[in-house]
Amino acid sequence: MDGTLVNLNVNWRELKKNLFEFVKKEKGEEVNFTPLDQKINQLRGKYGDFFYSQLLEIVSRFELCEERYELNHDLIDLLNKLKNKKIAIYSMNTRRCVENFIQKNLIKKPDIEIVKDDCTEPKPTGKDLKKILNIWKMNVEDVIYIGDLEKDRLSGEKANIKTYII
Repeated sequence: MDGTLVNLNVNWRELKKNLFEFVKKEKGEEVNFTPLDQKINQLRGKYGDFFYSQLLEIVSRFELCEERYELNHDLIDLLNKLKNKKIAIYSMNTRRCVENFIQKNLIKKPDIEIVKDDCTEPKPTGKDLKKILNIWKMNVEDVIYIGDLEKDRLSGEKANIKTYII
């Protein structure tokens, strides 16, 4: 979602600083949150789902600064016109951020949302894209995936889905 449908313009340096300080205070551990999603996922494995949800709460506070948003109006308009097509959002943004964006910007609601909160593993991976295909009982040739980063391209490649990077 971020970078494709909207540029959230998150202050990544400040977000990582807040996460660092929280983990240091709660667990006494100093964590460099680069790459962000992989580090958060590692901490989930180490400290469990409750701690993970606390980390996601910090992330969502930064993602929900709507005054920083720059919408991709062309792509949003296109999605809103796709009446008879299935749409999924596969995002490494938090559920709160994705649902807030959908509520305020999309007329055509996604049929499936896979977000940071419930991703199998951080991008790049084909697992969550394959999960969407399985839920829809669709073949890879019937689906396109649109993203904005190299990890999106690699995720599409791992799932054998035609991918467009914008």
